[in-house]
Amino acid sequence: MSNIENTFPEFIGREDFLSKIDKFLSSLNSHSGVFIMYGEGGIGKTTILLRLKKTLGEDERYQLSQIIDFSQIIYRTKISIMNQISKISEHNFENYKTALKEFHEFEREKKPEQPGRRLLLHDNVEKQFKNNLKSITRNGSKVVLFFDTSEHIFDTTLMDFILRIAKEVNNLLIIFAGRPPQSTNSSLSVNDFFHKQLRDLEFSKRSYQIMKLEGFDLDETEMYFDQSADGKFIDEEMRKKIQLLTNGNPIKIALAIEWLKRGIEISDLTEKSYSELEGIHENNTEKFNEISEQFEFELVDRIRILKTPIDDILLKMAHVHLRFNSELLNKLLRRDTKITDKKELTDLPFIKEIPGEDYFILHDEVTRLLNKYIWPRRDASGIARKKLNEEVVKYYDEKIDLLEVKYKQDSTYENYLELKSYEIERNYYQLGLDFHNGFKIFDNIFDEIRVKRHEELADLAVKIVKQYPRQFTPLAEIMLNTYYQGWVEVCRNDIDRAQTIVENGTKNLKNLFDQEYKDLSKVDTLLRNKIGDVYNLLGFCHRKKGNWKEAIENYHIALEELKKHLPDKNRVNKDNPDHKTSILKLSETLNNIANVQRFQGNLEEARHLCQISLMLRDNWGDDLLRGKSAYVMGMVLWELGGTAEAMKYLHYARQLFEEAEGSELFLAWIDRYEGYIHFRIGFPEDALNYIENAYTTFHDLNEEDYLAEVCKDLARLYAAPWKKDFPTAKKYATEALEYAGKTGNEYFLCECHLTFANIYFNEYQSIKNANQLVEEQNLLEDSRKHINKAVNISGGRYLLLESILDNLKGQIAIIEKTYTPAMEAFIKACENCLNFKTAFFERALDRLDDFLLKLATEDPTEALSCCDYGIDYWKLKKLDKTHKQLVDNLSFIKSTVVELQNRKKLQEQYSLRMKECQWEKANKLTYKMRELGIFRRDSYYANILYNQAAALRRQEKRSEARRICKAGISIFKELNRIREEGDGHYLLANIFWELGNTAEAAEEVTLAKKCYEDSSYELGLGYINRFWGYLYSRIGNLKKYYKYLHEAKKIFDKNAQSSELADIYNILGRVVRSEKIETPNSDINFNKAKNYAESALSEAKKANDHYRIAEAHLTLATLYYAFRHLPKKFKEFINTSWNYLERGEPNLSKNIVMSGIATGMQGNILFAKGDHDKAFEKLYEECKLSVNTKHMRLPLALELLTEKLMQLDFPETIKICDQLTEKWKNEDFYTIHNDLERVCQLVKEFKPYISEVIPKSKTIIS
Repeated sequence: MSNIENTFPEFIGREDFLSKIDKFLSSLNSHSGVFIMYGEGGIGKTTILLRLKKTLGEDERYQLSQIIDFSQIIYRTKISIMNQISKISEHNFENYKTALKEFHEFEREKKPEQPGRRLLLHDNVEKQFKNNLKSITRNGSKVVLFFDTSEHIFDTTLMDFILRIAKEVNNLLIIFAGRPPQSTNSSLSVNDFFHKQLRDLEFSKRSYQIMKLEGFDLDETEMYFDQSADGKFIDEEMRKKIQLLTNGNPIKIALAIEWLKRGIEISDLTEKSYSELEGIHENNTEKFNEISEQFEFELVDRIRILKTPIDDILLKMAHVHLRFNSELLNKLLRRDTKITDKKELTDLPFIKEIPGEDYFILHDEVTRLLNKYIWPRRDASGIARKKLNEEVVKYYDEKIDLLEVKYKQDSTYENYLELKSYEIERNYYQLGLDFHNGFKIFDNIFDEIRVKRHEELADLAVKIVKQYPRQFTPLAEIMLNTYYQGWVEVCRNDIDRAQTIVENGTKNLKNLFDQEYKDLSKVDTLLRNKIGDVYNLLGFCHRKKGNWKEAIENYHIALEELKKHLPDKNRVNKDNPDHKTSILKLSETLNNIANVQRFQGNLEEARHLCQISLMLRDNWGDDLLRGKSAYVMGMVLWELGGTAEAMKYLHYARQLFEEAEGSELFLAWIDRYEGYIHFRIGFPEDALNYIENAYTTFHDLNEEDYLAEVCKDLARLYAAPWKKDFPTAKKYATEALEYAGKTGNEYFLCECHLTFANIYFNEYQSIKNANQLVEEQNLLEDSRKHINKAVNISGGRYLLLESILDNLKGQIAIIEKTYTPAMEAFIKACENCLNFKTAFFERALDRLDDFLLKLATEDPTEALSCCDYGIDYWKLKKLDKTHKQLVDNLSFIKSTVVELQNRKKLQEQYSLRMKECQWEKANKLTYKMRELGIFRRDSYYANILYNQAAALRRQEKRSEARRICKAGISIFKELNRIREEGDGHYLLANIFWELGNTAEAAEEVTLAKKCYEDSSYELGLGYINRFWGYLYSRIGNLKKYYKYLHEAKKIFDKNAQSSELADIYNILGRVVRSEKIETPNSDINFNKAKNYAESALSEAKKANDHYRIAEAHLTLATLYYAFRHLPKKFKEFINTSWNYLERGEPNLSKNIVMSGIATGMQGNILFAKGDHDKAFEKLYEECKLSVNTKHMRLPLALELLTEKLMQLDFPETIKICDQLTEKWKNEDFYTIHNDLERVCQLVKEFKPYISEVIPKSKTIIS
């Protein structure tokens, strides 16, 4: 076959085709255009590219790229393409090279946790490349880019990337040549497929042209034969038969000529006349197709007759078609085979050589024909190909070893691409050796690539596996097109497309398993284990888009699938990597569900799942995984209203992230959330520092999801009363909206519009004056527009956001004096936040109360109507059974309004009677007025209200205490008694803190401080310092808490306030106790904490304050228990702890909160002594006592119970869980609080996989 090249003329015909290209090129002028030429293999596409390149290269107006051939996977990346294009004029691409160097330097640092930063640098490489390309085209040169075998990139982001170059750079022509795309939608023709792709990128019709290249017609075939050295001797009849059977395909014509020249017979050419063949072609398509197939077979089968070295290597090249070079050629030649010069191969017209590279490619049509017809007959058993695979795999292994060394020495992206592309190619041949093992290797490679979000490599890995010539099982087919292809789309950041792909795939999986599908191979068994991953991926897509309900549904399906593949409960082995993988997948899914349940307001369920996830990761994971669960737990506890508990977990997460490698992004998570909490609890300066740090990190890492959140936080901070910097607030809100739009997360979008609505409303409130009436109206209108946008996006999905939006609607309605819509909005605000922490409901209720009380003074009749509406609505929705506070509040307001009306009426009658000198009647009216409490607006009565609120607070009736305290504040405000007003605000702050309304507590403390400063009340300022010191101690800010407590202590000492001093000492003792006890200074910490606690007890006794006495006993008991692990102290300390609890019991029992804590402490001590039955009786009792106490007591009691249950052996765990559940079901509150039953259910399910419990009391610094 060494002379086969002589059978190919240089170029034949195609005048019409070339003239159309020329016309299109002329029409572009200085504009850019895209020309797409498609057709079957061997039809002449590459020949036309070469002809165009030669013709245009003779015109100095054009600058041309080499033909970039996508048959070689090394060119299927953006950087490879840019590098090839930059060779057009290398000196013009200096900025591109600099940007590429910066990108490589980042890659060398190996920071996989910074995908956003990597993307930013990668985007800059593209930006500089385009800018440099523009500098060439601006000089008047038209740049022409040639791409061959483009079917490999049609319908990929690589195709989009190339097309976008044409959109952004003028004077550019891009020419694609390839077979028709394989993945087009069945409803679209090939032309329509390309039209849609180009129009989606906003190409005008005149800027592109799509043409199909057909085979030679009879005239062109005649020209071909006439110009061929051997073909011109073939007669007319034979020529026509060849044209008909080859459909004018030049490569097939050349092969036919070769065999005829050599006298090798092809039956269909010799046995049938042209008229017979033509008749079959016209009348019997099926038979003609059979003849064509047989003809194709004979064309390539004749190669084996020749028995030359070239023939052997062509067959091997057809099998080893992903990459071929001189080195591989020499490895695969038989020992008795010699090819003196690779030119013997590259001169063949159906072998393409890559210019400037040691690569040569067998034409894809010849490859197809050889693999379809020759290999199956020559190697029916597959043994020869298997041996060939072994040789190829060895070659790749040697190359990969060298590339790994190269990558370790220089970790650039190009080196990584080269290494991974070799691994992907190698695995193609590994599939031929051992399909199951090869698929496992593919899965591992793909997993690494998807974690790093390398879209091009992910796409390549999947495509190469799909190319493997084997019939996949139905399950493997679905999984390749669902899980793996879905992740490719995620890597491309096309969440919508990923979701569509995976949703369709899950339907196919369901249909498959409904047919009772049985695994057909080991690969099926492997893929069965990944069904849970499919639903996790779908849950991820929904979560990214803000579809919480759908996310949870799919995460739960994933959870059930993953449970099917957990190790046997009796054979769990920590050293088994499969066990570890299964359990960590499970823990991740639990954590995902917990996080989304948080958004849905299902906070107790979120906390339960997060605790189990954290325990699993404590046993099986690393610091990074534990940190992620601790972070989610922190957010859940904040939403539950546990500020201090949330900060403890966030601090724990920070510790874990700081110890883990590559955690810059995760530390920014903590900064952002701690900043948010500091803002909400009234420390805006601290908040700004945290959030700006997070913003800098997210910006540097280009993390758009998190930038949307952090910009929203900054907008709120700058719009808050402490700043009122509305221009800066709007700047950040605009930035947040842009990032949210990019992510497609509708929850973020809704939050951003809510932020804008709040900014405009706050700005309106800050500029109220007559001269700005128009601007005020505009601000209200802008606020309303954003409210409507947010509501439309939410569509009933984001109830907490809708609650806030409803409140804002209500406030605007009040301004506009449309009271019925205001009432409807406020009631809806209360309803929408019921599933979330109590603080939200209390806040909504407060705003409703304020509205109605103010309305009562302006329009009592309207106020009564609104009250009736609210009560009726609440009862109609049957919410009065679970949240009766609203009905109680409205009934109280209603009675107040009626009383005010009666007062007014009596006052009018009294005045009239006095004027009429009817003294007796006037006197009788005063008795009626006294009965109504008309004189109850004095300081004495207001102090009674304060005293009643304080008592109710200690009784755990905080909602009622809050309402009564506010009534007292309003009286003192009327009386202008500033100091007493401050007392009310301070009491209210404590009530709010215990309710979990941290933001409101901070607001009330600020108001109290102002009152105390204005009235020069030193003792009151001591209260304020004590509160801030306590708050800082609870959020873990040890630098600031002591300063405030020290100032408070000085004031209390001066004023001989023993009760308050007891509280100060208690706080100090708890803080010192909470520091890690495993430090060298443990005994010092203990003694220091003990001194504080004993001082607290002494001061409490001086004041005869039973509450403080109880608190001090509890502090001492907790202290001794916490330090029980000091050397040789265990027995002594737990006994001392028990004794303090017994001594304090008479006072502890008077307060349900402290009684519950003390009971839990007794459970701890009994557990430490090994008396498990009695311990769990006490722990159960703590849970029971916690049901009706302040909001965080039950979650904390359940957390402790869970930790202790997990420390038992499995049989005992089951026994005690069953006992506890049965008791809980018989409690009166069971229908409302079934949390303990849920805890026991989860403990029983996951205990076998948790062998060690790390109590967070040891790991979290308060």
